[in-house]
Amino acid sequence: MIRIYCDSNVYRLLKPSSNQYNQIVFDYFQNIKQNAVMAFSEAHLDDLRTSVEAYRNEDLELMEKYTDNFFIQYNQISKEWDCLLATPQEAYNSQNYVAYDKALTSPFDFRNLIVDLGDFPGKEQICEIMDTFLQTPLATLGHADMSMVSDDRNKLLMDRMVPGYNSDITIGAFMQNMQPYLSKLLRDWREMDELRGHVTSYLNTEDYNYKNWGLAFNEQLEKTTVGKKFTEILRLMSSSNDKQDYWLQFQYAYSMLEMFGITEERAGNKRKRNNLMDLSKDCVHAFNAMSCDYFITNDKGLLVKSQILYHIFQVANTQIVKVDELDQFELAKPFDGSIANLIPYLRSLDNLVTEDENFLYYKIVDKFLHFFDMVATPKETINTYILYSSKDEGRNYMYKEILFVCNKIVALLNPKGFNDQIVSIEEISKPSPNVYLRVWHFRDATVALACEGEKSAFQLKIILR
Repeated sequence: MIRIYCDSNVYRLLKPSSNQYNQIVFDYFQNIKQNAVMAFSEAHLDDLRTSVEAYRNEDLELMEKYTDNFFIQYNQISKEWDCLLATPQEAYNSQNYVAYDKALTSPFDFRNLIVDLGDFPGKEQICEIMDTFLQTPLATLGHADMSMVSDDRNKLLMDRMVPGYNSDITIGAFMQNMQPYLSKLLRDWREMDELRGHVTSYLNTEDYNYKNWGLAFNEQLEKTTVGKKFTEILRLMSSSNDKQDYWLQFQYAYSMLEMFGITEERAGNKRKRNNLMDLSKDCVHAFNAMSCDYFITNDKGLLVKSQILYHIFQVANTQIVKVDELDQFELAKPFDGSIANLIPYLRSLDNLVTEDENFLYYKIVDKFLHFFDMVATPKETINTYILYSSKDEGRNYMYKEILFVCNKIVALLNPKGFNDQIVSIEEISKPSPNVYLRVWHFRDATVALACEGEKSAFQLKIILR
């Protein structure tokens, strides 16, 4: 797999008219564009939402030069990432930011939010069900006994969060009373700063923060008055449904890292003035980057939190790359491979990984086209080599990436006739059974491209003579 995700700051380094433009980084990305596909998400669009329209359009056009129409979005139903094939400008124009702003101002005004969805079957019935639910006493779900809160600071905070809280309050009244505080928390860095200060005022963050303890912060937090590991707190905060929702779990964890003072967003020698929405947008970048093989960033706060959460959530297939490490990044270097160089390598394979009844499996030390890292050779057929990517197994199979690799091979094998042999997305998404996408016959080899979309299988088959 050769999918890359960059945070929004990286694109500023690639914009010649930006005061953050970096010629060295720009040059590296010219190679990266030739070696990989780059994806963008709704987080990139949200980052540009408050920009002046002319500047925003410039940034969207710049992003398109690198991402083309590779727009990824996490599907809350399938729990997988979808590729929507839209350019940054098209994706931005499809966003409903009117509803977005209303949701930030009145996050619990369900009727108002449903109005923005337009007419649909059962709309009124849904509103009636919601009204009945909101009139239900909160006590039916269980409620906190405020008389048990003895600390004056906690009482003051609770009064600010949910003014008028009492044992008879309805779910709707609870949400309505909490709405002003939550809206400020989302938008106002001061409110976020105060809440963080309140939480950490009972603790000495030096005893457990990531800066001092690295990943051992998890165990160190348990030694404080909190008495629990970070991962244990995360489990306790999540309902049984939340535990099944990877995205919600990730969101909780991301904001908790900052709230507990485990990490601290800084700009120079000062703490960043982030509100909850700022953290949320960075969280979306870190989460969506998990659908790719590489996450390139120069945002220190985002980088550190991503490193921590990728460790906690056991994200093994996404490598985080710092911008100042691009000189060591393999995809930032020109590709100098060819089929002619590959053939002698195949004839002398010696990196046997495993075997089964029908095949021997070898590892390709230097991935061909930065993609193919394994070779299968049939036991009963000599001089036949089937190249594939081992990371295809158990991962999202995206046609956009396969199409990119297909046409890289076409360009290598038939540069003069490239336009005549270019592979279309329709061919790989609905390939004919047992029919090769493309076949080339040479004096010493036959090379064929095979793609079975339903089986998520993409192979380069080489038969030597």
